[in-house]
Amino acid sequence: MGLGKTLQVLTLLAYARQKSQRKYLTNLVVCPTSLIYNWRNELEKFTPSLKVKVHYGNNRATQVKDWRQTDVIITTYGTLANDMEWLRKFTFHIACLDESQTIKNPSSLRFKAVSLLKAEHRFVMTGTPIENSTVELFAQMQFINPGLLGTLTGFKDKFSNHIDTQRNPALINQLKQLIKPFLLRRTKEEVATDLPAKTEQVLFCEMGEEQRLVYDSFKQVIRNQLLGLIEQETLEKSKLSVLEGLTKLRQICDSPALLNAEESLGDQSVKADELVRLITTKIRDHKALVFSQFLGMLDIIEERLRTADIPYLQLTGRSW
Repeated sequence: MGLGKTLQVLTLLAYARQKSQRKYLTNLVVCPTSLIYNWRNELEKFTPSLKVKVHYGNNRATQVKDWRQTDVIITTYGTLANDMEWLRKFTFHIACLDESQTIKNPSSLRFKAVSLLKAEHRFVMTGTPIENSTVELFAQMQFINPGLLGTLTGFKDKFSNHIDTQRNPALINQLKQLIKPFLLRRTKEEVATDLPAKTEQVLFCEMGEEQRLVYDSFKQVIRNQLLGLIEQETLEKSKLSVLEGLTKLRQICDSPALLNAEESLGDQSVKADELVRLITTKIRDHKALVFSQFLGMLDIIEERLRTADIPYLQLTGRSW
């Protein structure tokens, strides 16, 4: 975010319009619902000469006859999928997908819908082209350059299965070389040269005696259970049980209070104590953002902050 992707596309749309001999070049921007009016505002601010229409909501058009006198049509992925039967009859000059990781699943309705679009030129915009696997990259490249990476099955066999699980360096480099001519990438270092480099500091916390006792006790029980389970089945079939065991140990590292135990195991938390110490001695009057995977851990931190009389705001799904 903040790398100027939107402004680059607006510049492209304005340039194409300026160089064209036609009165209008109808372009399409597809984006998440939350970005519709941001796109419209940016177009009005930076490219006021372009005529814009928002195709969204109950009162949206049901035919494309007026689009030939419009420069930019803005719509959402959901609307596009719903109206695809007649949208596919229109040929756009440029079709651009914002937050294009939205079509990362090649079997999804959204991917199938955008694949039916007709456009002379296609672009995708995203700050996160790959979130979980290289198949997501395949879906986006398939939209802008169909066939470049072959079929989905062939891509999985040649690249995805080896890169995602084995991190094969030779295949990673080969895939990079394939997509490089079609990629325009900007980094924070190129855009915001005044920002200092990110610094990371790892702090190690040693559990207290009571918390360590709970951890060691559970570790031994979980270890014995898993060894017996693996011996009966196989490691492959026991993966879920292994993950469950590791999650329990991670919770104890935060605080034994996170376990759903029948009896109280205490609320010791060296992490929460260390966090309060850092806030009071290092951060002081500055602001800090604290994340935790476990909601219960946020409750424990909240209690510590309240006891230390430190102002805070807790934001979770329960806050809305």
